[in-house]
Amino acid sequence: MYRIHELPVQSPIDVENAINYYLPEARPVLQDAINEAIEQGISWDLQLPFVTAKNNHIWVRAIGFAEFENNQAIRLKGTFQNITAIKNAENRAKEASKAKSQFLANMSHEIRTPINGIIGANELMQNTVLSKQQLSYAQAIQRSGESLLSLINDILDFSKIEAGKLKLHPQVISIHTFMQSIQNEMQSQVDAKELTLDIQPLPAVKLCSDPFRLRQILLNLCINAVKFTEKGGITITCSSVDERYLRFTITDTGIGIPIDKVSELFQEFTQLDASTTRNAGGTGLGLTISKQLVKLLGGQIGFNNEYKHGAEFWFTVDTQLSLSHTTPIPRDIRTIVLVGKQDSMQHLRPQFDASLYDVQIIKNANKCITFLQDNISKLDIEFIFIAHDLPGITGVDLLQAIRAQAMFDDIYIFLYNSHLEDQELTNLRHIGLIGCVNGLAEQTSLNHVLEKCQNPTINPKNLPFYTFQNINQDDTRVLLVEDNDINQAIAKNMLENLDMRVEVAHNGMEALDILEHSSERFHAILMDCQMPVLDGCTATERIRSMPEYETHRFTPIIALTAHALEGDEAKCLIAGMNSYITKPINSKRLQLELEKWI
Repeated sequence: MYRIHELPVQSPIDVENAINYYLPEARPVLQDAINEAIEQGISWDLQLPFVTAKNNHIWVRAIGFAEFENNQAIRLKGTFQNITAIKNAENRAKEASKAKSQFLANMSHEIRTPINGIIGANELMQNTVLSKQQLSYAQAIQRSGESLLSLINDILDFSKIEAGKLKLHPQVISIHTFMQSIQNEMQSQVDAKELTLDIQPLPAVKLCSDPFRLRQILLNLCINAVKFTEKGGITITCSSVDERYLRFTITDTGIGIPIDKVSELFQEFTQLDASTTRNAGGTGLGLTISKQLVKLLGGQIGFNNEYKHGAEFWFTVDTQLSLSHTTPIPRDIRTIVLVGKQDSMQHLRPQFDASLYDVQIIKNANKCITFLQDNISKLDIEFIFIAHDLPGITGVDLLQAIRAQAMFDDIYIFLYNSHLEDQELTNLRHIGLIGCVNGLAEQTSLNHVLEKCQNPTINPKNLPFYTFQNINQDDTRVLLVEDNDINQAIAKNMLENLDMRVEVAHNGMEALDILEHSSERFHAILMDCQMPVLDGCTATERIRSMPEYETHRFTPIIALTAHALEGDEAKCLIAGMNSYITKPINSKRLQLELEKWI
């Protein structure tokens, strides 16, 4: 004890002054632990920063408990240890883990950037006049590029899972909409082999899970099924196990799996046919990653040995995943309030997924305020869409009235069919307006925005302002901010093939200069994230906050990034971007993303 304190052995012990050897922030922690031990019999085990008599900063571990007689604490006992070496090793491990994460991020960017050029240029080439032989070569390049990208994604995911860096973002999912998106993604692959894809009728359940990771598991299993199936088809069945768990089953009519190979399933870097003559390639990570993801989603995964007509894999997921995460489980159903004339609001109503939202139409401001006051404690009222032309009061007046009452602070409010100047929108944003929606907003667009608003990693105050624009596609003007010459040329060509006018900036600073001196508004900005001179996130923050870019304050900004790690999307949204596309991009994905905002 003397040596740890760096005091002469046998020097007087000053118990009252002992706590002052701990750093100020550690003292109340230790004092509270001692008090709990004396009053409640709770032992302590603490790691705390400490300063010796010779002013050396070290770490100590203090373990202790109170000894009782006749229900009275009479003595404190414990041990005291210098753990500086352990803490230093721990810090080095944390730094190494941080360095590994940064390396993965940089590797992702460096590899994806040239792959974007390969896949993008090849896609553009296939849209030109090619001979039959040239087209077959181009298609081979496309398949190879996509295989390479898939391999990179597998390695990155495996590294993140191994390092414990992969986090989930649970949200409420419409099972019907979700499975339709899986069918759309898989259809081209089954069509290429003339297989059938059959998704059985789905149960009417509310599913709270991570849609990105659930999609990854299903696609892994379906792609494997297609890989080993030449004739017949793939069937996906989703059923309720009980009131909390869903079971997904993927069956195929392929070659099946030999019984002596079943034990090798789900083992990393293992292919069932590892010979040099095998027909199907891959990293051997797909099933391993799927197994880990299923575990994170609260379920189990397995293979049916009894299935004799091909192969059958199954997995379960917890439908209430957010109970085990920091995000609270949503109540039975969320409420959206539409305030305005019945005829115009009836047009907006079908845009919301009925399995997720209860939509209430209220015709005037007074009834809206009364409804909110009566139901705020009973219903999960999450969104309000207010028509600008309310009878007797404007939508802006109602917005201000709602925001004046603190009990409604957590509700997201949009104006519907309002035509306001940018300065008015800026002022309204300061009092809590989230965005403006017009009558042409499609379901995909609105649900896209609602999904962003419900992202548990984003503070609502950091959300970008959402706007939708009524314009003809022929008039669409886009600013492309991209430093890589090849990717720049590919994205510009893709945009021009979509009949959009494109202006190009080579970095964030050049983009700001173009915006500052442009009298004509851009309808969207495509912003690369990692650029020299000024990066995309910093450029976006300036566009959103500085007065010289007032004309473009509410222009949708879509991130283009080769990074694909945890938290990247959150960084983009916090900077003020509306959405996020991971490279390599293709024209279809680019078109769909732009259609959400234009």
